[in-house]
Amino acid sequence: MTKKLTLAAVAMLLLTGGMNAQNASRLIGRSVWKWSGSQWNFDDSANYHYSPGKGGGLEELSAEALAYDSSMQVVLYQSNYLPYRKSIQTLNNSNVLQRLMTENNLTTFINYRLYDYTYNGNNMRLSDTLKNWNTGNNQWVNQVRRTRTFDGNNNLLSLVIENWDVNNSQWMNVSAFYYAYNGNNQTDEKSLVWDGGLSQWDSAGWRHYDWNTNNQWDTITNYVYSGTWTPTSQIYFLYDGNNNNTEQWSRVWNSTLNQYETNMNWQMDYDGNNYKTTDTAYYWDDVNNAWYTSTQNNYWYDGNGNLAKWIVMEYDTANAVYRNISYDTMAYNSFNQGTYTRRLSWNTGTNDWGQTNDREYYHYYELYTASAAHLAKNAGELKLFPSPAMGSVNVDVKWNEPQDFTISIYDMQGRQLRQWSEKATSQYRKNIPLAGMAAGTYLLQVRSKDATTQGRFVILQ
Repeated sequence: MTKKLTLAAVAMLLLTGGMNAQNASRLIGRSVWKWSGSQWNFDDSANYHYSPGKGGGLEELSAEALAYDSSMQVVLYQSNYLPYRKSIQTLNNSNVLQRLMTENNLTTFINYRLYDYTYNGNNMRLSDTLKNWNTGNNQWVNQVRRTRTFDGNNNLLSLVIENWDVNNSQWMNVSAFYYAYNGNNQTDEKSLVWDGGLSQWDSAGWRHYDWNTNNQWDTITNYVYSGTWTPTSQIYFLYDGNNNNTEQWSRVWNSTLNQYETNMNWQMDYDGNNYKTTDTAYYWDDVNNAWYTSTQNNYWYDGNGNLAKWIVMEYDTANAVYRNISYDTMAYNSFNQGTYTRRLSWNTGTNDWGQTNDREYYHYYELYTASAAHLAKNAGELKLFPSPAMGSVNVDVKWNEPQDFTISIYDMQGRQLRQWSEKATSQYRKNIPLAGMAAGTYLLQVRSKDATTQGRFVILQ
């Protein structure tokens, strides 16, 4: 515990000194602690180093956004603190990532992975290539390449994914995705897979988005191709007078009866600030022909609208009561950057919070003077919560001045899953439904004419 307090004290000193000359806060370190059953023990940590004028925060913990020059991950190994992985980034004058190289420490640091990126004149990523280090011949070997095209409004039109064929030393098609829009609102995504035997693309899936007059999702419909397009599932959304998403209904296609059958329902409540306070999931039981409660999430916020507490409960149908599952508490600095998260699990043995391997996360910052290029690229402040998310995620954006902007959500393969546009505002908060999206990590990007900001969030099922 002493080590945690010492690091926290250092971070506090960094955040309270030199206020006159410094205009931004950047992440310089993080640590993870694990509960042993009797005390918190160190698990791993990382530190970040920057060139003058560059920075980033917790919500930007991704290679696409955190503008560090190098970072070092430290783990506890056989009672020793071991430097494990080093990351080195190369950015251009606009703070756009061009190369990310990682090295692993075996007995000494050796190359591990290399990512190369190319962009068009609007800094939209045209390609990213992953290479792994071959220790046998001491060379980088191609692994995966993703290439993209865009329209004049910077909307993604296509994404092609290829794997490297080592035997024939050439790129081989794997899958492709094509997108259509109404304005900047994504209306369609069609996926194709490569048939190597016939050397042709075959249609695989299609997702169609319908929008209401308030620029919100009305329905999302999924189809599969087997000679013709056949529906598989659909999600439709309901909203209150403040445009908060209050209900989501999931339906699956019954091919025998040629009709949709409802199987899931989510209901959300909001407070007077339009912050989501609860979301409850229900499922349809075909055997008993009845609805049953599944899980409930409860949220509390601090005075700045940051998520401060999050409790997940599961409904015990037999006893008609909710049972605790997990309990998260969070803290923030004056820049609304996350400094602390404690994630506890319910222990049925002790009937209290806390199980072995529960974790605490600490994040440490320093003040710095941001360069004009970094301020321009990060003119928007973005918060995403909760993460991990279940059912929906809150998107909170603050711009230096009112402006139109577009929000896009990508998976870690670079596939664009959602995109929509918003009218000019300097403050924006919206609860984004995540129904139909699988468990995993996602990148949310907010892009205006002159600036881009982005962050990651995780979906749990």
